[in-house]
Amino acid sequence: MVDSNFRKLINKAHNLIFPPRCAGCSDLMPLNSTDAFCPKCREKWEMHKRETCRRCGQPVSECWCGIPFDKDRCITNEYHLVQYDKKADTIIKRLIYKMKSSRRNLLYYTVAQEMYTELFPRIEYTDLILTYVPRSKANITKYGHDHALRLTLSLSELSGIEIAHMLSHSGNSNQKKLNVLQRQQNAQKSYNIIKGAKNLINGKNVILIDDVMTTGSTVTRCAKLLKLRGARRVLVFTVAKTI
Repeated sequence: MVDSNFRKLINKAHNLIFPPRCAGCSDLMPLNSTDAFCPKCREKWEMHKRETCRRCGQPVSECWCGIPFDKDRCITNEYHLVQYDKKADTIIKRLIYKMKSSRRNLLYYTVAQEMYTELFPRIEYTDLILTYVPRSKANITKYGHDHALRLTLSLSELSGIEIAHMLSHSGNSNQKKLNVLQRQQNAQKSYNIIKGAKNLINGKNVILIDDVMTTGSTVTRCAKLLKLRGARRVLVFTVAKTI
Protein backbone atom coordinates (compact mmCIF):
# COMPACT_ATOMS: atom_id res chain seq x y z
CA MET A 1 0.00 0.00 0.00
CA VAL A 2 1.37 3.42 -0.97
CA ASP A 3 2.20 5.70 1.98
CA SER A 4 -0.27 8.60 2.16
CA ASN A 5 2.50 11.15 2.74
CA PHE A 6 4.31 9.95 -0.38
CA ARG A 7 1.08 10.23 -2.37
CA LYS A 8 0.59 13.80 -1.14
CA LEU A 9 4.15 14.66 -2.19
CA ILE A 10 3.51 13.29 -5.69
CA ASN A 11 0.28 15.29 -5.98
CA LYS A 12 1.98 18.51 -4.88
CA ALA A 13 4.75 18.08 -7.47
CA HIS A 14 2.18 17.39 -10.18
CA ASN A 15 0.14 20.44 -9.14
CA LEU A 16 3.16 22.73 -9.57
CA ILE A 17 3.32 21.76 -13.24
CA PHE A 18 -0.43 21.52 -13.83
CA PRO A 19 -2.34 23.84 -11.44
CA PRO A 20 -5.37 21.92 -10.13
CA ARG A 21 -8.89 22.75 -11.21
CA CYS A 22 -12.05 21.56 -9.51
CA ALA A 23 -13.58 18.45 -11.06
CA GLY A 24 -17.01 19.96 -10.58
CA CYS A 25 -16.78 23.63 -11.60
CA SER A 26 -13.26 23.86 -13.16
CA ASP A 27 -12.24 26.74 -10.88
CA LEU A 28 -8.56 26.97 -10.00
CA MET A 29 -7.70 25.50 -6.61
CA PRO A 30 -4.72 25.86 -4.25
CA LEU A 31 -1.52 24.12 -5.34
CA ASN A 32 -1.54 21.97 -2.21
CA SER A 33 -5.02 20.56 -2.93
CA THR A 34 -5.51 16.93 -1.98
CA ASP A 35 -9.15 16.81 -3.12
CA ALA A 36 -10.33 17.06 -6.74
CA PHE A 37 -13.34 19.10 -5.59
CA CYS A 38 -13.41 22.67 -4.31
CA PRO A 39 -15.29 23.10 -0.99
CA LYS A 40 -18.57 24.11 -2.68
CA CYS A 41 -18.50 21.19 -5.12
CA ARG A 42 -17.43 18.81 -2.36
CA GLU A 43 -20.59 19.80 -0.47
CA LYS A 44 -22.72 19.14 -3.57
CA TRP A 45 -21.00 15.78 -4.09
CA GLU A 46 -21.76 14.74 -0.51
CA MET A 47 -25.40 15.71 -1.04
CA HIS A 48 -25.57 13.50 -4.13
CA LYS A 49 -24.19 10.59 -2.11
CA ARG A 50 -27.05 11.01 0.39
CA GLU A 51 -29.81 10.97 -2.25
CA THR A 52 -32.43 8.24 -2.49
CA CYS A 53 -32.98 6.37 -5.74
CA ARG A 54 -35.65 8.00 -7.89
CA ARG A 55 -36.92 4.59 -8.99
CA CYS A 56 -37.12 2.50 -5.82
CA GLY A 57 -36.81 5.10 -3.05
CA GLN A 58 -33.96 3.24 -1.36
CA PRO A 59 -30.76 5.04 -0.31
CA VAL A 60 -28.17 5.02 -3.10
CA SER A 61 -25.98 2.75 -0.98
CA GLU A 62 -28.71 0.08 -1.00
CA CYS A 63 -30.18 0.51 -4.51
CA TRP A 64 -30.16 -2.47 -6.88
CA CYS A 65 -32.30 -0.95 -9.66
CA GLY A 66 -31.39 -1.80 -13.22
CA ILE A 67 -29.02 -4.71 -12.61
CA PRO A 68 -29.78 -7.11 -15.46
CA PHE A 69 -29.59 -10.49 -13.73
CA ASP A 70 -29.71 -13.34 -16.22
CA LYS A 71 -30.26 -17.05 -15.55
CA ASP A 72 -26.57 -17.46 -14.63
CA ARG A 73 -26.70 -14.68 -12.01
CA CYS A 74 -23.18 -13.68 -12.94
CA ILE A 75 -23.14 -10.48 -10.85
CA THR A 76 -23.24 -11.06 -7.10
CA ASN A 77 -23.78 -7.40 -6.24
CA GLU A 78 -23.31 -3.89 -7.61
CA TYR A 79 -22.09 -0.89 -5.63
CA HIS A 80 -22.04 2.73 -6.76
CA LEU A 81 -21.28 6.09 -5.17
CA VAL A 82 -23.99 8.25 -6.78
CA GLN A 83 -26.89 8.08 -9.22
CA TYR A 84 -26.44 9.79 -12.56
CA ASP A 85 -28.99 11.67 -14.62
CA LYS A 86 -27.23 12.22 -17.93
CA LYS A 87 -29.79 14.89 -18.94
CA ALA A 88 -28.94 17.08 -15.94
CA ASP A 89 -25.86 19.29 -15.84
CA THR A 90 -24.49 18.26 -12.44
CA ILE A 91 -21.02 17.89 -10.97
CA ILE A 92 -21.47 14.13 -11.46
CA LYS A 93 -21.78 14.57 -15.21
CA ARG A 94 -18.74 16.86 -15.25
CA LEU A 95 -16.73 14.44 -13.13
CA ILE A 96 -17.50 11.51 -15.44
CA TYR A 97 -16.55 13.58 -18.49
CA LYS A 98 -13.28 14.68 -16.91
CA MET A 99 -12.41 11.11 -16.00
CA LYS A 100 -12.84 10.12 -19.62
CA SER A 101 -10.85 13.07 -20.97
CA SER A 102 -8.35 14.05 -18.26
CA ARG A 103 -5.17 12.36 -17.02
CA ARG A 104 -4.88 14.28 -13.76
CA ASN A 105 -3.60 12.05 -10.95
CA LEU A 106 -5.54 13.92 -8.26
CA LEU A 107 -8.83 13.26 -10.04
CA TYR A 108 -8.37 9.49 -10.06
CA TYR A 109 -6.98 9.39 -6.56
CA THR A 110 -10.00 11.31 -5.21
CA VAL A 111 -12.49 8.96 -6.87
CA ALA A 112 -10.52 5.89 -5.78
CA GLN A 113 -10.47 7.24 -2.22
CA GLU A 114 -14.26 7.60 -2.39
CA MET A 115 -14.61 3.99 -3.53
CA TYR A 116 -12.19 2.77 -0.90
CA THR A 117 -13.92 4.50 2.01
CA GLU A 118 -17.55 4.19 0.83
CA LEU A 119 -17.78 0.90 -1.08
CA PHE A 120 -15.22 -1.45 0.46
CA PRO A 121 -16.92 -1.49 3.89
CA ARG A 122 -20.05 -2.92 2.22
CA ILE A 123 -18.19 -6.04 1.07
CA GLU A 124 -18.29 -9.06 3.33
CA TYR A 125 -15.96 -11.24 1.25
CA THR A 126 -12.20 -11.88 1.35
CA ASP A 127 -9.86 -13.26 -1.36
CA LEU A 128 -10.44 -10.14 -3.45
CA ILE A 129 -8.80 -9.18 -6.71
CA LEU A 130 -9.40 -6.15 -8.96
CA THR A 131 -10.06 -5.93 -12.68
CA TYR A 132 -11.74 -3.34 -14.92
CA VAL A 133 -13.90 -2.78 -17.98
CA PRO A 134 -11.33 -1.76 -20.62
CA ARG A 135 -11.72 1.20 -22.91
CA SER A 136 -11.77 0.74 -26.69
CA LYS A 137 -8.46 1.17 -28.52
CA ALA A 138 -9.99 4.02 -30.52
CA ASN A 139 -10.81 5.98 -27.37
CA ILE A 140 -7.45 5.22 -25.78
CA THR A 141 -5.84 6.70 -28.89
CA LYS A 142 -8.21 9.68 -28.85
CA TYR A 143 -7.83 10.57 -25.15
CA GLY A 144 -4.43 9.09 -24.43
CA HIS A 145 -5.45 6.87 -21.52
CA ASP A 146 -7.81 4.21 -20.21
CA HIS A 147 -9.74 5.90 -17.41
CA ALA A 148 -11.04 2.65 -15.89
CA LEU A 149 -7.49 1.29 -15.70
CA ARG A 150 -6.21 4.47 -14.06
CA LEU A 151 -9.00 4.36 -11.50
CA THR A 152 -8.24 0.70 -10.79
CA LEU A 153 -4.53 1.42 -10.37
CA SER A 154 -5.31 4.09 -7.78
CA LEU A 155 -7.71 1.78 -5.97
CA SER A 156 -5.09 -0.96 -5.95
CA GLU A 157 -2.56 1.42 -4.39
CA LEU A 158 -4.99 2.40 -1.66
CA SER A 159 -6.24 -1.10 -0.87
CA GLY A 160 -3.15 -3.20 -1.56
CA ILE A 161 -5.30 -5.55 -3.69
CA GLU A 162 -3.71 -7.02 -6.82
CA ILE A 163 -4.96 -6.22 -10.34
CA ALA A 164 -5.73 -8.93 -12.88
CA HIS A 165 -5.62 -7.64 -16.47
CA MET A 166 -8.16 -10.04 -17.94
CA LEU A 167 -10.48 -8.27 -20.38
CA SER A 168 -10.07 -6.83 -23.86
CA HIS A 169 -12.27 -4.43 -25.84
CA SER A 170 -12.29 -4.82 -29.61
CA GLY A 171 -15.44 -2.84 -30.44
CA ASN A 172 -15.66 0.72 -31.73
CA SER A 173 -19.40 1.44 -31.45
CA ASN A 174 -20.43 4.37 -29.27
CA GLN A 175 -22.61 2.83 -26.54
CA LYS A 176 -24.32 6.18 -25.85
CA LYS A 177 -26.05 6.04 -29.22
CA LEU A 178 -27.37 2.47 -28.82
CA ASN A 179 -30.64 1.21 -27.34
CA VAL A 180 -30.81 -1.56 -24.72
CA LEU A 181 -30.85 -4.47 -27.19
CA GLN A 182 -28.09 -2.92 -29.30
CA ARG A 183 -25.96 -2.39 -26.18
CA GLN A 184 -26.33 -6.05 -25.26
CA GLN A 185 -25.38 -7.18 -28.77
CA ASN A 186 -22.45 -4.76 -28.92
CA ALA A 187 -21.12 -5.84 -25.52
CA GLN A 188 -21.40 -9.50 -26.52
CA LYS A 189 -19.10 -9.05 -29.52
CA SER A 190 -16.82 -6.33 -28.13
CA TYR A 191 -15.55 -7.76 -24.83
CA ASN A 192 -13.48 -10.89 -24.44
CA ILE A 193 -10.78 -12.42 -22.26
CA ILE A 194 -7.27 -11.34 -23.28
CA LYS A 195 -5.57 -14.15 -25.15
CA GLY A 196 -2.82 -15.66 -23.05
CA ALA A 197 -3.86 -13.71 -19.93
CA LYS A 198 -2.52 -15.28 -16.76
CA ASN A 199 -5.46 -16.65 -14.83
CA LEU A 200 -5.23 -14.86 -11.49
CA ILE A 201 -8.95 -14.88 -10.75
CA ASN A 202 -9.72 -18.59 -10.33
CA GLY A 203 -11.47 -19.01 -6.99
CA LYS A 204 -11.24 -15.27 -6.25
CA ASN A 205 -13.92 -12.71 -5.53
CA VAL A 206 -13.43 -10.22 -8.36
CA ILE A 207 -14.18 -6.50 -8.09
CA LEU A 208 -15.00 -5.25 -11.58
CA ILE A 209 -14.40 -1.48 -11.97
CA ASP A 210 -16.18 0.86 -14.40
CA ASP A 211 -17.14 4.53 -14.39
CA VAL A 212 -20.89 4.41 -15.16
CA MET A 213 -23.47 1.64 -15.33
CA THR A 214 -26.37 2.45 -17.66
CA THR A 215 -28.22 -0.68 -18.80
CA GLY A 216 -25.68 -3.05 -17.29
CA SER A 217 -25.00 -4.79 -20.62
CA THR A 218 -21.24 -4.20 -20.47
CA VAL A 219 -20.66 -5.28 -16.88
CA THR A 220 -22.91 -8.32 -17.39
CA ARG A 221 -20.89 -9.47 -20.41
CA CYS A 222 -17.62 -8.91 -18.55
CA ALA A 223 -18.92 -10.67 -15.45
CA LYS A 224 -19.92 -13.71 -17.51
CA LEU A 225 -16.44 -13.92 -18.95
CA LEU A 226 -14.83 -13.66 -15.52
CA LYS A 227 -17.11 -16.37 -14.13
CA LEU A 228 -16.13 -18.63 -17.02
CA ARG A 229 -12.50 -18.13 -16.02
CA GLY A 230 -13.22 -19.32 -12.51
CA ALA A 231 -14.19 -16.19 -10.55
CA ARG A 232 -16.09 -17.19 -7.40
CA ARG A 233 -18.10 -13.97 -7.34
CA VAL A 234 -18.14 -10.77 -9.38
CA LEU A 235 -18.77 -7.52 -7.48
CA VAL A 236 -19.29 -4.45 -9.66
CA PHE A 237 -17.93 -1.06 -8.49
CA THR A 238 -19.01 2.04 -10.45
CA VAL A 239 -18.74 5.74 -9.75
CA ALA A 240 -22.33 6.29 -10.87
CA LYS A 241 -25.42 4.44 -12.01
CA THR A 242 -27.66 6.02 -14.63
CA ILE A 243 -31.27 6.62 -13.60
